[in-house]
Amino acid sequence: MLIFVYGTLRRGQGNFERYLATSRFVGEGTTQGSLLNIGHYPGAIPVTDELPAGTIIGELYEVDEKTLQRLDGLEGYRPHLPAQSSLFVRRSVSVTKHGGEIVLAEMYWWNRSHHDYPIVVGGDWVAYVNQKLS
Repeated sequence: MLIFVYGTLRRGQGNFERYLATSRFVGEGTTQGSLLNIGHYPGAIPVTDELPAGTIIGELYEVDEKTLQRLDGLEGYRPHLPAQSSLFVRRSVSVTKHGGEIVLAEMYWWNRSHHDYPIVVGGDWVAYVNQKLS
């Protein structure tokens, strides 16, 4: 299964080594939506009438079922409970890989209100964090 990650699970970020270091890197890509700065991590939100379409920059990995379950735990996704009990929800999205190929991948979406959090301009969490540190 393909998973699209955009924040702390990307290479060089805090959760990469623990969760994805042994998974096969497929490539970089983008999808539609916006990133929020939740604090120490981002949250992705889909395009809505009140939020214009943006681009989320991330990475694709091929993961096995065990890794996917571990990622679900990290993201607070509880697939067997009502959706409102999950911090993030996992949904399929179209991802455009560098080079233009479009693939279907799973992705975690923020499952709380977005009103109290600033948008990560440019949709690239790694660049945003590096800019804040410099």
